Amino acid sequence: MVAYDLEGVLVDEESIWVKLSRAFGTDGLDPALKDDYLAGKISYKEWSDHVVSRWKGREVSVIDEFVRRTRLMPGAKETTSILREAGIKQVIITNSISHLAYDVGERLGISRSCIRSNILGVKNGKLTGRMEFYHSWEDKSSSLNHFASILGVGMGEIAVVGDGINDIEIIKDAGLGIAFCPEDPGVRESADYVVEHKDLSEIIGLVDIY
Repeated sequence: MVAYDLEGVLVDEESIWVKLSRAFGTDGLDPALKDDYLAGKISYKEWSDHVVSRWKGREVSVIDEFVRRTRLMPGAKETTSILREAGIKQVIITNSISHLAYDVGERLGISRSCIRSNILGVKNGKLTGRMEFYHSWEDKSSSLNHFASILGVGMGEIAVVGDGINDIEIIKDAGLGIAFCPEDPGVRESADYVVEHKDLSEIIGLVDIY
């Protein structure tokens, strides 16, 4: 099984959380909020509830437009196609939102049942300002174990491809940890291999050898 992070791995984009905060005019309103979460002063639920509450009543069409314009990472289609033909199961484990994760999964042939992400509340085409499903940084490990269990693979049979500090634990947990253009030294140090170029097809050989 191969487990991918989304932004920075399957798509060549910055966080959609950041994009939406800018689009909705809420970027920078609470500059200490993320720092408080990273410092453990508030929970992921408290952080995400606060951010999403400011988006209440905003049109979902704004999200859809960002999703339509999202660029896949070079090599993403080739990689997922080749691995699928080889019979290797593939999943997406992300702290992004389902609008983006499901769209990318559809483009790459990864079903919704093989995706874990945050789900925003929506009613009548507008955001409710609430979260329907939380998928925090800390939930990535449990999601990896969940997919391993339902797909019938051991942790030693899993490759994880991630780029951020929120991927460090699952990179360590996997039999094969791949840091893809890592944004933090800790990600690089936690991995078995590091891919330095934005070409996801470079992981094919690593997975094949493993």
